Amino acid sequence: MARGMVAFLHVAASLAAARQPRPPAPSPARETPSVLDAEIVRVWSRMVLAHANSP
Repeated sequence: MARGMVAFLHVAASLAAARQPRPPAPSPARETPSVLDAEIVRVWSRMVLAHANSP
């Protein structure tokens, strides 16, 4: 009986979630650029190495 109730609740929750309106897809202007600035990479790598080599 409990297994059937769990399965019913799972299906009901899935159907309820499917009925919810989906948020709009992000516009291409908001996406992360695929090319990183060399200065950003250099500073980030120095920070990571400093943290890895800290006592």
